[in-house]
Amino acid sequence: MNTTAASEATRLGLKFLQFESNGTQHVGIKPENAEELRRILNALKPSTNTVTLKGAETIDRPYRLDLINPATFTHWTHMLSIRFKMEDADVVIDCDVENLPRKFVSLFMAAGVRLVRGTERGYFDGLPKEDVEAMQVQAYGWKASKVRTWYTGNVTLLDAQTIDHAINYLKG
Repeated sequence: MNTTAASEATRLGLKFLQFESNGTQHVGIKPENAEELRRILNALKPSTNTVTLKGAETIDRPYRLDLINPATFTHWTHMLSIRFKMEDADVVIDCDVENLPRKFVSLFMAAGVRLVRGTERGYFDGLPKEDVEAMQVQAYGWKASKVRTWYTGNVTLLDAQTIDHAINYLKG
């Protein structure tokens, strides 16, 4: 099925992944730089005004912004994930933190450390459990008072005003 989001991504000349899960179409896009992210955000328009998280918590904005902080033994990844509903598909835009404007990172994000979670222990096979549980890895958080931290190390921004400012900044 060719969704509106996929058609728009094709028109913009973007690489994307389209798939169906549990009866819902998904379009995943990974911009290569801040300019490409700006073009995507200005071209793809959300069709809803709220986002519902697990546990029925609602964000009164069309965008969900997550900082993805997984840890693996060979690769440490930090991404900004922007999610929204666009007519006939759920859109996920994952952008490496290194590809975001430095000023955006300094205004909205805070670098810190976190412990490796129990769910990530499998990435460190061969190391004693005590050593893995004592490991600290770099992680990003939001400079906002209203956030939700997930067991996986990801952090969701809940502050509506900060979401507006962040999206407007990225749109240019």
